Amino acid sequence: MRDAVPDDIRQAFAVGQNLTLYAWFVYPFLSSAQLQFAGCIENAFRVKLGLDADWSAQHGLGKLLRLAQEARLLAGVEFRSPAGCLPGPRAGENHEEWIFAKVARIIQLIRNGLAHGRPMLLPDGGAFTHLTDDTVNHLFAEERDT
Repeated sequence: MRDAVPDDIRQAFAVGQNLTLYAWFVYPFLSSAQLQFAGCIENAFRVKLGLDADWSAQHGLGKLLRLAQEARLLAGVEFRSPAGCLPGPRAGENHEEWIFAKVARIIQLIRNGLAHGRPMLLPDGGAFTHLTDDTVNHLFAEERDT
């Protein structure tokens, strides 16, 4: 993670990374890792939009994702091509459109399912690690360069 990423997001990401590693031994930890990564993306969007910590609880992740898309927070983003259950954007496909058209819905389903006791586990923790890393680093890129 870039130095400009807020500490709480960096720490949550590190927890997700560790849970992904431990999932090799205790597979259910992958659910917790995916919830951590979804929370990192949610928190990063909230911070970039200048919303307080209670905003998401009152308005929901779906509205937050729509606001992030309207604000074009991921304009110009480039994602690594994740393997497995989360195929990356096709050649020539706009990465910003790809994440909001396909991946945002998956993140929302995982996050809401896990947060409300209905686990929806996708078996590729590495894809979510890269997706979260690429998203959060893109959101805080300009702070690093100033």
